[in-house]
Amino acid sequence: MSREQTPGNCLHCASGLSLLMSSYKAFAFALPAGQCTSNCRIHALRYAQGAIAQISAVLKDPTMPCRCHGTLAFHLEKLKSDLEEYLRTKMFDLFFQSPWVCGGQILEMMHALRYYGLRLAAYKSYMGSVMHMYNVLCKIHDFPPIPVLETICEHLGDLFFPGGRPDNRTFKTCYVRYLGGRLRFHSQARHQTGCHELTIPADTAKATAGFISGCVAPRDPRFDCGRLSLMYRIKERNYRFDAATLDAINRQAKCNDICHGDVGAFVTPNSSRDSPRRGSGTSGQVLVPDSGEKGPVLDRPGNVSATGVFGISQALQQTLDAELASAFPIASLNFFPLYLDCVRIVGRISNAYHGADSKQRQFCLCYAEILVAAADGCREGKGWRVRKEIRELVGMCGQALTEELGGREMSQYCQSRF
Repeated sequence: MSREQTPGNCLHCASGLSLLMSSYKAFAFALPAGQCTSNCRIHALRYAQGAIAQISAVLKDPTMPCRCHGTLAFHLEKLKSDLEEYLRTKMFDLFFQSPWVCGGQILEMMHALRYYGLRLAAYKSYMGSVMHMYNVLCKIHDFPPIPVLETICEHLGDLFFPGGRPDNRTFKTCYVRYLGGRLRFHSQARHQTGCHELTIPADTAKATAGFISGCVAPRDPRFDCGRLSLMYRIKERNYRFDAATLDAINRQAKCNDICHGDVGAFVTPNSSRDSPRRGSGTSGQVLVPDSGEKGPVLDRPGNVSATGVFGISQALQQTLDAELASAFPIASLNFFPLYLDCVRIVGRISNAYHGADSKQRQFCLCYAEILVAAADGCREGKGWRVRKEIRELVGMCGQALTEELGGREMSQYCQSRF
């Protein structure tokens, strides 16, 4: 292709080569001194090796029996094969390797694991049923809090508790909404017989069952990686900063400055959208509002303060540090071991509750439906704790939660730091 046909590519190529060489210098001369560029490749290989072990553990679980085309297990097998191929082809490329390229490869692997991790979080509602069960026990039965579950429920409330975490009522409604329930109105029904109900759409049910290909809308909020993490939002938008992204960076930079005693902002917001959406007021979590604007906005007046691009870089670094190295690193949260622990709890409760019929009803979620319905009945004055069956089920659930997750720490559900 001639130069006349691509007048801007020459400058882009020169800028890319300059950044590539600068990444070597920035890494080699950064503190602590004596860093070797080969360490970047070793970190990438180690990350891929750890991801393969986590995927293999999930695939060996009894909840993943099918490898049919389009299922979640099929895609996890493919991801595992891609990582194994990456290890085979990149194993000996230890010297001539840019830290920038290695960082990009690690980010791609993190994004793939986050995408399928969100699929695991919705897969057959195992994880969500455990969170709703724990919430009912805490709010109704005065169950002692478990630190790991409290942290997850607090920071991932929009994922497991659509519309907010219930405190004293509407436990069943919130649970059905987590399952994908939508309000449907009957055109021919009368008011006395009921004119609406909560139903689960077919495409949502298919996605929850693990079918990925062609069954779910691309805007399904359950599988939106950028909804919970600003890092993945920027990556999914091909690193183009729109107005909503700049506003989110500004908000997070203000929070970080307030926490460190230095109030200020690097980026000047361009609109009044300074408050996050409903349910996003949690520490360490960035919920970015949707925006229909396209293209970079760095050259528009009123969007960037006098510090310019350097100030944006500083604010962005603060935001990403908070997402990767805070008490709850939302960007590096690992759903794979959390899924295995939740499945183990579900299987344990199911086997204990059904007794001799546990083989036919393995990993049954009826306990969650019973608990949320009983919790609503308790608030209506029906006295759910009087029933022996409910008291026994509460004891089973509490014992399983305490023994499986009581001694866990949040660091065990986070990806390794570099």
